[in-house]
Amino acid sequence: MIEQAGVVVRSGRGSSGLVVSLEGRLDATSVPDARLVMHRHIDAADGVVRMDLGDCLIGDSTALGMIVEILARAHRRGIHLEVIHPDERTRRLLRRIRLGRLLQILECEHTRPALHVGALA
Repeated sequence: MIEQAGVVVRSGRGSSGLVVSLEGRLDATSVPDARLVMHRHIDAADGVVRMDLGDCLIGDSTALGMIVEILARAHRRGIHLEVIHPDERTRRLLRRIRLGRLLQILECEHTRPALHVGALA
């Protein structure tokens, strides 16, 4: 567990790959530290990374930018990124920035909706 500027980042291996949970408010204050932690996880991953936003509040456009950046970094490294447990507002925001066409609603093991982030092609 790593706590950075109001955001707690937890990680662990699940049956479907690495799960990285962000907890707290993700905004201009907390994104720089959270971004560095996410970069380390993406760089060390092999296969699938699930970014759990179930307990994370997307506070501003900086947080959305970080998600887009993490998606691009994962894609460049051949990592499959899934955004899991986003709230309705986060889903709406992702669709609004044109990631909606890349997202497919999935069910996860906890029956909370998950967003599958497709290829950037």
